[in-house]
Amino acid sequence: MKKVVASAAAMAIAFALAGCGASAPASSGSNGSDASASSESASASSEVASSVIWTKTNDPKLAGREAGLDGFACPTDAKELSIGKIEDDWAYSYTKGFAEGHSYAGTAAIVVRKSKETGDNTAELSEFTANWAVLNDTTFANQWDIDISGASVTCYGNKEGTATKMIWNQNGYGYSVLALGQGETWADFGLNESDTKTLVEAVIKANADYREAEEKLAGSSSGSSASASASSQNKAYSEVVKNAITNYGLGEYVSYNTYKDEYGNTVIEVVTRDVDGSEYSSTLDEYGNLVESGYTATEYDGYVDENYEDEESEDSESEADENTDENTDENTDETTDETTDEPTDETTDDSTEEIEDESTDESTEESTDDSEAE
Repeated sequence: MKKVVASAAAMAIAFALAGCGASAPASSGSNGSDASASSESASASSEVASSVIWTKTNDPKLAGREAGLDGFACPTDAKELSIGKIEDDWAYSYTKGFAEGHSYAGTAAIVVRKSKETGDNTAELSEFTANWAVLNDTTFANQWDIDISGASVTCYGNKEGTATKMIWNQNGYGYSVLALGQGETWADFGLNESDTKTLVEAVIKANADYREAEEKLAGSSSGSSASASASSQNKAYSEVVKNAITNYGLGEYVSYNTYKDEYGNTVIEVVTRDVDGSEYSSTLDEYGNLVESGYTATEYDGYVDENYEDEESEDSESEADENTDENTDENTDETTDETTDEPTDETTDDSTEEIEDESTDESTEESTDDSEAE
């Protein structure tokens, strides 16, 4: 533990104290119910100590956003400390580069701050912390470091092992927690080691949870937008493909795929099926102009549009059916003619042979009879 020797307050703070007329705030039992005397003192102290204007709000998201941070959150799950439970009705304020929230645990004020400024970011007094006007010029007797949730937290306090101020850096931002007592002995108040870990862990977790939720929301929104854009583009290409198939008589639609050529132009490769069942691939430009056609597509793993409606394909199928019927009728007629012709030829041949045989026989018989008569 490193001890730092206490130093005297700066001359400017002496003027500030003279202007506000008090060295410590009046006791306040609940958030938002500060005594009017303390409020007047706070205003006077703020004017002397800083010209920066802080704006109050009930929304931590607004405080973080308006401060220019990546978000801001205070623990709202009512952590129990040895000095009492932290009230979950946090009040927030912000200025350029700083967001702050404050609540109470018992009679002690708990102040959480996040800033673009790393290191000790407590010097810039807000309207609330101005109630402890000497805060930014107080040099605590003790200073030590402790690791909490992966963060190296530097603690300050006048009593050994009791932290009044805790500061750390994380993700490029500065964080601080103040545990401020009431009355003239406020600087002797602080949190023990267990309370320090509980409170700092809660602050780290609250801000980590906030960032994670925002990232998921942004990712979901981006994904939805990208999906919608891709869907719209696919629909547009489907129309281009459909029109090209109709215009060029490419057959029945099977699938299509898009890619960029070496010049960055969009190329659409379309696979279609002919009436005989063979598939072939055609290349279109992004406007549907036919670039190349007629080579066989042996393998294809492109995009298949399930919603694609190919009217030309239906017409082709109808024509194919009609052609099939016509071919069937022609074949039937030819077969009938051939069948009819064959028996006729055979009958004619048989009749001719019989007549020739009979004539021959009769001639032979006549010749024989004549010979016998002679």
